[in-house]
Amino acid sequence: MASNDQLFGDACRPNRIKRFNVKDYVARPDSTPEYLNFLAMLCSMGGLALKIKWVGWVALFCACMAFANGRISDENKHSMSAIMLSASAVVMCYMSSPEPLQTFFG
Repeated sequence: MASNDQLFGDACRPNRIKRFNVKDYVARPDSTPEYLNFLAMLCSMGGLALKIKWVGWVALFCACMAFANGRISDENKHSMSAIMLSASAVVMCYMSSPEPLQTFFG
């Protein structure tokens, strides 16, 4: 029985071989953490000023998402300040009125 090389010739064509070159990959900066930080700061200030509990929780959620999606190389000052501000907004909302958060559908 004949092998594939004998039947079809050499599958590797030397004139068609091209060396792989890595092209410079330019990554676009991901601005999602910055937008989430801004939204967290905005909601935190709204939660503190208006004493709306769900706005404070939205701020805390956005701040945690911004921290989780941020790059390791970036400084975490903005994310940590947004987390602390949103946590203080939630705490201050519950200190002013300790009843549980009212849901929209309940």
